[in-house]
Amino acid sequence: MNIHKRNYDKYIPKNLIIKLMGGNKKKKDVSIEEFCYQNKNPLIREYFNGLLKSALNISKYWKLNNSLILDFGCSCQQLKKILKSKDKSFSYIGYDINKKYSDIEDYTKVSPNFIFCINVLEHLNKVELQKTLNDFKKMNKNIKIITAIPKMNFLSNFLNSMTQDLEWESEKYDIHKSEFNSIQNILKKNCKLIKSRNYMFIQKIQLWKFR
Repeated sequence: MNIHKRNYDKYIPKNLIIKLMGGNKKKKDVSIEEFCYQNKNPLIREYFNGLLKSALNISKYWKLNNSLILDFGCSCQQLKKILKSKDKSFSYIGYDINKKYSDIEDYTKVSPNFIFCINVLEHLNKVELQKTLNDFKKMNKNIKIITAIPKMNFLSNFLNSMTQDLEWESEKYDIHKSEFNSIQNILKKNCKLIKSRNYMFIQKIQLWKFR
């Protein structure tokens, strides 16, 4: 079950929305890279690339010389591509459930300075999220975590619902198990919020550190 799924069909035809979003309903697997970062719709491309750039800005990763960044749920490693375009020193490790994108099999074996969780935590249930945070803390209790989480408002739910009709390369990309407030409660129980900013009324980008 996808908690963000809503039935908007009676208001706007699905085919029209999918077309506007640069998708298709053909039996073709859609990758995150294709839909988010190489979308033929420039507004979609700008939205997702801008999200990553905003997450990097809130992290201030460049203040730590040659910081080690773990991109948790990295998909096509677009974050790394943006990092490489900047004149800053860093080391990058990508981890994803899809092994073809992942640099490592076990993310708990590294000790990064920053962990980026961009559009990832909503795919975990409460137990999985708590376990993941426990893992992060064992890896480095002084770590900083950057999250981007969709909010539970009309616009966010609408956009998430429309993407349900795409044939994703992995169905796991398609399932949202937790909603914004639930994720916030677990994060606040474990971490201190350092910074928070809204992103286009759809997502919240936040910087955390463990208590």
